[in-house]
Amino acid sequence: MKMKMNRKIAVSVIAVLIFSIALGATVFADDNFKTLKAWFGNLSIYRNNQLVQLSVKPFIVDGTTYVPLRAVSELFNKDVGWDGVNYKIDLNDRPDENLIYMTQQPYSAQLEIQTLQAKIKQLEESAGKKSSLKDLKSYLNEEYRLYEGIKFNIELDENKNDIEVCIYVDLGRYEDEWDDLYRRTSRIEKYLQNIANDILGDYKNVSIEGSIMDSSKKRNNTLLSFYTKSNGTVVLTDKDYGRNTDLGDLKEYLNSKYSKCYNYRSKKYVYFDIELYGDEDDIEVYIAILGYVEDYDIEEYLEELYEEITDEFKYADVYGYIEDDDTDYYFDFNKWGEVYLDW
Repeated sequence: MKMKMNRKIAVSVIAVLIFSIALGATVFADDNFKTLKAWFGNLSIYRNNQLVQLSVKPFIVDGTTYVPLRAVSELFNKDVGWDGVNYKIDLNDRPDENLIYMTQQPYSAQLEIQTLQAKIKQLEESAGKKSSLKDLKSYLNEEYRLYEGIKFNIELDENKNDIEVCIYVDLGRYEDEWDDLYRRTSRIEKYLQNIANDILGDYKNVSIEGSIMDSSKKRNNTLLSFYTKSNGTVVLTDKDYGRNTDLGDLKEYLNSKYSKCYNYRSKKYVYFDIELYGDEDDIEVYIAILGYVEDYDIEEYLEELYEEITDEFKYADVYGYIEDDDTDYYFDFNKWGEVYLDW
């Protein structure tokens, strides 16, 4: 008799748990209680062929199987709420973990991409950069040791955000070649700009100052100096741009370098005699030719002369006359240094 009574009490307690889902102390009216006869057997619940472990076992009352609401709800990713005042049960969808994961994926992927891009940039900079100033010096000497028939030696020195470049040339061996190069400002600027570009490629945001020095024993002086502007452009200093070169010196130089050329048609040399008149703003060139030269050869010859003259006197108007064995004609140049012949 006592065992039967205990069983009835247990059934009543379980029934209350199932239908109330008690979340706190709740008072029920006496007329709402009913005595149920429940059957507890070996009931199992499977989800997707996987056995589900429940804290409260299912049971059957009058042919209906009862399972704790909270346990079943959690299996289907639901939240269960109990309103003890209004005797209301709330079933709400939980946030979909897969949806949250998928939502987070683009953000996580973006972070990963940014991290990889930073690593790639770091690797590229490491790969492109010579490991030290010593390595950079070796590289520059390998690339720029020989230029316009002159052998140079490049030295580098670093001081905070400045790099000093000293370029040595032995005028005891290369004086004539240096004199030719010195007259061609654009060639020197191009040479120094290439060196500066390679330095700035490895050392960002540095200022570059430097000099070309005579390393011969009989002289030890600065031939010219230079520096880079904030945009990396090389600016020459201590170079006269022709101010210390008069027309007599330029004439002597031109006649030494452009006094003859080989005419493949006649298989003979053709000789030139060059005279210069005027001043640094207005230069008249007179050329006497001993022999015959094709027009296209003359044009090429005159444009080379124009480059030489304007290297020394940047803003000069250059024009003149040519006289050969047959005739004489006038020539002039446009702003791009292209020659115009009139005969």
